[in-house]
Amino acid sequence: MNATCPTCGRHLVPAGGGGAGDAEHGTVRGTLDGPARWGCPDGHGDIMADVDAALAEVHDTLDIAERSRLRNTLRCAACQTPFALPGRRATRSVTLVTTGLPATRLTFDLPLLRCTEDAVESLPPECVGDLDAVVSQLLGGPA
Repeated sequence: MNATCPTCGRHLVPAGGGGAGDAEHGTVRGTLDGPARWGCPDGHGDIMADVDAALAEVHDTLDIAERSRLRNTLRCAACQTPFALPGRRATRSVTLVTTGLPATRLTFDLPLLRCTEDAVESLPPECVGDLDAVVSQLLGGPA
């Protein structure tokens, strides 16, 4: 996707800065692959990613485990099977396309739990706050 300036319609170009290349918060580390700030070549101002749209897109892309009420155990986000395997760290990338900028990729190193029934890997719900803080820091929003 080639994003355009809302004022003149020209294609945006990287403006540099605006976010962190790498960020870490609690259990999650992240990397921004590319610029976080874009600008109009005619000088109509810099445009940054919509952090709320980015958070929604990341949450939609990654599965988040659910905690059962009865025994306080974690269950698979897809099939509700209790997790039997220990967690492990993994790398996952999310390409953001709904933030108002050209496609931007975020790569995360995070803890995941793998379901024995359907092999879906889910993020523990306790790590969602860390993930949100990393996304916000990478895109230049409030940490």
